[in-house]
Amino acid sequence: MIRLMDMTVTVVASLLPLLSMVVLYLLPNNPLRLGAMVIFTATFALSLTLMTSGRRIEVFAATAA
Repeated sequence: MIRLMDMTVTVVASLLPLLSMVVLYLLPNNPLRLGAMVIFTATFALSLTLMTSGRRIEVFAATAA
């Protein structure tokens, strides 16, 4: 079960940045792109919080980077 979770986390971590780039490329105007960036940033921070044992400051630093 732990191995399956590790594999899932790895796949999500590698697909999330790629998915965000594709979506931002396909959106037709800037307001939609800004909204998508907010959603993807929040999704990234939430996934780090739920799938890792990082502290709050580490999640913040990774999200800001």
